[in-house]
This record gives sequence, C-alpha cells and structure tokens, in this order.
Amino acid sequence: MTPTPRSAGSASWGCAPGDSTPGRSLARADNAAWETPDQHRIRTWRRRYVEAHRQSLDWAQTKAEVYRRERERLAPYRHPDGLEAAVVTQLRQETDRASSARLFQIGDSLGQMALRRVVRRTEKSTTPFDPAHLPASRGMLFLDTPLALPNGRRIVGYVWGPWPPPAEEGWFLLRPDRLLEPVEPPSDDAPWTWVTALTCDESLLQLPFSPYETLLARPG
Repeated sequence: MTPTPRSAGSASWGCAPGDSTPGRSLARADNAAWETPDQHRIRTWRRRYVEAHRQSLDWAQTKAEVYRRERERLAPYRHPDGLEAAVVTQLRQETDRASSARLFQIGDSLGQMALRRVVRRTEKSTTPFDPAHLPASRGMLFLDTPLALPNGRRIVGYVWGPWPPPAEEGWFLLRPDRLLEPVEPPSDDAPWTWVTALTCDESLLQLPFSPYETLLARPG
C-alpha cells in the first residue's frame, strides 16, 4: 500500500531547490564512462553525495516518485507522518552514513580477488555475515574498475553503516511478489548493516554515479 502523497514545497521537505540540481543521465552501460578514482576525487564525491542527500529538493522529489510506485526495495513505506516524512527519514540516514564513513579505494587486483571470493560463496546455500569482516563499521568504497552485473548495471562502489530499524518509522521490505513485508527490529539488539550499492549507469545527482540498490546484511 502506497502512502498518501503530500505537496513537495522546499520548506516542508527541508531541502533547497537549486543547491544540487540533477546531473547528466547515464542510462546505458555502453556509453557511460567511468573515471578511475583517486583520493581527491573520492573526497569530493563523498562531499557532493552528502550535499545531494541533505539539500537537493530534486533528489527528494525523485525519491518520492520511487515510493509512490513502490519500487524501493527497502523503505519506510508506512511512516506514520506520511510520504514526505518517509523520504526525509531515508535521506537523512544515508547522509549520516556517508558523512561519517571511512573512505576506501579498491584497485583491480584486489577487486578481482574479492570477486572470486564472492563467486565461491554464492555457490553455498547460505553465506554467514560477520560485521567484523568489514574494513570499518561505516565506509564508502569505490572500485577502479566497475563490477558488471548480469542485468547490465555496473557497480562502482558501496556506502555502508550499522542500521537498527526503528519500528516507529514504518520500514517495509518489498518482496519479489510485490507484497510489502514489515521489517522487524533485531531480537538480539545487534544492529544490521545497511549497504547502498552505487552504479555509474544512471545518475540523477551531480556525480558520475548514483545510488542503485539497498542490501541488508544481518549478523549470522
């Protein structure tokens, strides 16, 4: 069930129009160039990513459209204060994750080694997750070479951080059958890890990448 939309004025969103306008659209994998990052670029990208989530009215309105169509995999779809508050909640939390993240860059050799490990683990029925294996509890990572997915998307990085889902924010998981499943808080008080995958194939921000998908890692 989609929350009832509200008007999206700049004051009510808490965003400022024009502070971070949408950038170019990189919609196709075969014509979207990816520049190998360096430490200066990564710091600049992180700052602009945070600014876009904190200030951009355009980005907030785009997220609202995603909610209305129920296309976000994990979102506070049933926030008690409605659609507008749900968008602000998720953008604020992503801002907090990115602004406090340690920055990482993965070169080709290390990236290929990590990919081989992932492929081996996917052959198992389950893959235990241990937050201690992360390089930091909060991080923002970029790849020198994009990771091509079977659907044609190219992943160029990740943002992650611990996440305890507050029940009062109305978080729901969109299942493959399009039904919404409520996200229950962890029973053992151990926070989960929220991971945002970044793609360079579609960007509504003033950046060469854009948030693409949410992954939720639970201990064990």
